[in-house]
Parts: sequence; structure tokens; C-alpha cells
Amino acid sequence: MLLVALFSANVPVASAGPLGGFKEITRWKDVNENSGGWSDLTVNMTESGGEVLIPWGSNLQIYDLNGTFDTEINTWDNPYDTYQSVLQPTEQFSPRGMAMAPDGKLWVADYAGNDVATLKPDGSTGPFIGSGGVGPGQMQYPTDVALGNNSMYVVDSGNFQVDRFRLDGTFLGSWGSEGSKAGQMFAPRDVTVAPDGNVFVLSTPGYGQQASIDEFTPTGGFVAKATLPIIDAAGLGVDSAGKLYAAGTLRFPDRQTQGVLKFTVTRKDTKAKVARLVKVKGRAAFLKLTCGGGARCAGTASLAARRGKRKTVTLGKASFSVAGGKRKTVKVRLTKKGGSLVAKARRKGLPAKLGGSGVIARKVLLKKVAGRHRR
Repeated sequence: MLLVALFSANVPVASAGPLGGFKEITRWKDVNENSGGWSDLTVNMTESGGEVLIPWGSNLQIYDLNGTFDTEINTWDNPYDTYQSVLQPTEQFSPRGMAMAPDGKLWVADYAGNDVATLKPDGSTGPFIGSGGVGPGQMQYPTDVALGNNSMYVVDSGNFQVDRFRLDGTFLGSWGSEGSKAGQMFAPRDVTVAPDGNVFVLSTPGYGQQASIDEFTPTGGFVAKATLPIIDAAGLGVDSAGKLYAAGTLRFPDRQTQGVLKFTVTRKDTKAKVARLVKVKGRAAFLKLTCGGGARCAGTASLAARRGKRKTVTLGKASFSVAGGKRKTVKVRLTKKGGSLVAKARRKGLPAKLGGSGVIARKVLLKKVAGRHRR
């Protein structure tokens, strides 16, 4: 008789090779063909749903989350209007991406100052985070900032990385380097934090080049990478359902023009070493699961008895959720028949604790199984 650990998983493990893709939900055009180059995109969640805000010049276009145009405001009548007097660019201060904290503080990526400026609701400036350079806590030409996971994430475009700080300015770490491989970025521009805590970074290699999107765990573990059908990207946002929005130049049936792409990032299926049977106690079996890579593994684990080549009897099932790169012991409650079969196997020599694959007492085998993981 063979004891086999079987797995059905709905969240993948990050890997090299094919690094991921994207699933388009919808795309829509700029309603004002004369608006010129867009400079940013923000998703603002409201009680009635949400809206996509796109500033250009001194105007602000507002769409709903499905691309229906709502209105265009001819002044900076938006959450940042209180700060306009201190957001004027100078030789020493070049504001780029911004993020507003619940207490009303506005964090601004200062491209010229190589730091993040804090602006208070009364218009005064607070502490500055970071400084110019390549060392820990330093940055070069920051282009965007996002808040999440009790942290601030800064796009450090000059160093091809993302810097993470506490809101009090304490440096927590950086990740990334120049390139197109897993965990690398080329010309990172925008950052946003999804509801599940993962961090998305939009990169724009150059004029006329397609943008790419990278997904990381909150601490920088690589999850997925995809090339987007959008050039000259100009902003990234995420809604409360985890759907992503990127602005830039898109191709439509009649022409190529400015627009917004709404999408999700997908991850390729990968194989992973996922478990071993630790012990059997009474009517419970304990499986040690290992989840490789940066993405969380989740799904259902089954312990089955296999007799011959075709006949398989399920002994028990249990749901599991394991953080990327971690191990976890999962308890599988055996069925009555499963408990009986395991007891019978134990009487024939199955020890209470197993340490790996191999023939146990000649007739009982623990077999490791490579599980297929899907999002």
C-alpha cells in the first residue's frame, strides 16, 4: 500500500522561467483627445464604489472603475488642493508621486531633492525622509510613494529599486536592481499597495517602449512580472478588490491613443516540493508543507492510500495556507475508513514518525508529490 500526499492549490509559487502575465479586464480612451500627456493616475475608493482620477495640467478627469466618464474639473479641486501653494516646483524641489496618510499628511517624492517630503494640512513642511546616494536609506531621483503595511514604499528610480521605511522615517530595507529578470526592474516609475499587502511596481523602459509590472510581497519577495500592452505609462493605482489600473498609450480598434488599462497580474503554474508526512497519531495525520518562492501557497491537502496502479482511497483532507518561503505542519483529520487503513498499516510496521521518502517496513511507502499551483 502506498500513502500519498496529494495537493490542490489555488495560489502559485513564484519561480524563474516564465515569470507571469496579465489578464485584461477592460480598457478605455481619454474622453478629451486634446488633454495632452497624462502625468499620473490615482484610484480613490468612495462609499459609492470608487473613481479613477487622472490629473493633467491644472485639470482633473474623473472616471468610475469601469471607465465611464464622470466629470472634468478645471481647478485642482481634489484631495491635494490645500497643498498647492507649497507644491510648486523649484530647482531644489520637484514633486512627483504623492500619498496621503489618514491624518492628513501628504508624502511627496521629491525628484530633485532625493528624498520624501512631508507636507502638513496647514501647508507647513514636516520631516524629510531619505537623502541622496546609494547607501541604506538613501535614494536617487524618487518618482513615487505609496503607503501600506504600516510602511512607506518609495520608487528609487535612480537605484532601480524600492525603498521601504516606517512612517517615522526608520529605514526597513530595499530590493531590486537593474534588469529584466525576476526581482529586477528597468526604469521603475510608480508603486501601489494592494489590499492583500503585496506591492506592485510599474516600469517604463523609455519613450515608445512597453511598460512592465512587477509584484512583490510586502518585504520584497518576488512574485510575478508581466509586460503590459501600454507605452509611455503614466500612473498606477489599485482598487479595494485588487484590480490594477495603468494610464498611458493604448491601441484601440480605430487608433492608438491615451487610455487606461484595467487588469490583474497572473502567475504561471510552477512545480514545488510541498510536503512530507511527519507522524500519524490516532485518526490524524500531520503533514509538513513547504512553500517556495515569494507567493503564498493555499489550497487542499489530501492523504490517500493507493493500492495497485489505479485504486486510490482518500483517507482525509485539510485546507492549508502557507506563506512563501515558509514551512507549516497541517493536521489532516482521517476518515473512519482512513483511520482503519492507517492503523492496519501501522501494525505492519509503519512508524509513528517519518522523516522522508522511502520504503517503510517493506510494504508502506511515503511518496513526495510535486503539486501544481494555480492562482
